Amino acid sequence: LLTSNVDLLMSKIDTNEKSVESRASENVVSTSITSQKIRDSVTKVTSEGFGTKARNVAKTMAVGDIVVPFAGSIGQRQVLANKGIYHGVEYIVSSLIVRYDDGEKEIKSMSEAPADLSIKVEALIKPAYKLRKHLERTDWPVPINPIVDVPLWVSKSTYQAGTMIGTAALALSYLLLATFLSFFVKFVFVPTESMVPALNPGNVILVSRSLPFKPFEPKVDDIVLFDPPSELEESLIQIENSENAPDNISKIGKGQKLLKRVVAVPGEVVGVKNSEPYVLLNGPYLNKNTFDAKSTVIPEGKRKFRVDIVGPYSRPEMFSETSWDRPAEAN
Repeated sequence: LLTSNVDLLMSKIDTNEKSVESRASENVVSTSITSQKIRDSVTKVTSEGFGTKARNVAKTMAVGDIVVPFAGSIGQRQVLANKGIYHGVEYIVSSLIVRYDDGEKEIKSMSEAPADLSIKVEALIKPAYKLRKHLERTDWPVPINPIVDVPLWVSKSTYQAGTMIGTAALALSYLLLATFLSFFVKFVFVPTESMVPALNPGNVILVSRSLPFKPFEPKVDDIVLFDPPSELEESLIQIENSENAPDNISKIGKGQKLLKRVVAVPGEVVGVKNSEPYVLLNGPYLNKNTFDAKSTVIPEGKRKFRVDIVGPYSRPEMFSETSWDRPAEAN
């Protein structure tokens, strides 16, 4: 009995392995077929054209062929629709008839029609598949002059190849757009009160990535999202480990960013007075923390400032007292 069960188990394992191999083989074959279809479509479109530039088969269509009519303008499409010929719909050629002055003759292909009578050939066509109710007619197949009435006829294979290439191009454009948006634009949730009243906790804002070019660089009063400087992280760690650390101290987690407003840009001279940041507008200007010898020293009474009124900081203990009164320095 034990030997029989072992044999049965080994048989099931072998069957499962073959089943997995079979599915893997099917996936490989399916992928190969799809790739071949794409290559064939590209070849077809390259040789016969795409859309309104495709090769016109009006003079070569035959009975039993599936063809697709194209019309460039809305007016042409409406005229054809009144006759039962819908732009972009696949039709089967049911019959081809040459109209003579004294009679008619059925032919199998447009190539059989005399050159001087090709414009007198009448084709009877009907949709290759069931249409929606408002497009269906009771008089299929409908008569049409394939050369005079319709600007362009394309073969089914050309139409499908063009559709596949067009769909792939559209999907690629959406993918590129999504990639662009994910890189340059993102939504950000505001978790704290640090930006009240401009931004409140729970707000969601749209942030665009800045670029190192003049029109895209952050400007004064812009709100920016950035990685916290190492000095701030070290300061928070020191306060957190101190004996008088507040219970509600903000902790900057890994990957967390800060959302703040720009009060000055590179090249401006910035200082802090009574916790209010200010920008010195007319000198003395500093260059890398030293006086610029070429600058004109403006007396204190005539200096101009841009002051950012922020009010007292809610947690002044987080930084040293010198942080709230700092002389002007080059930014």
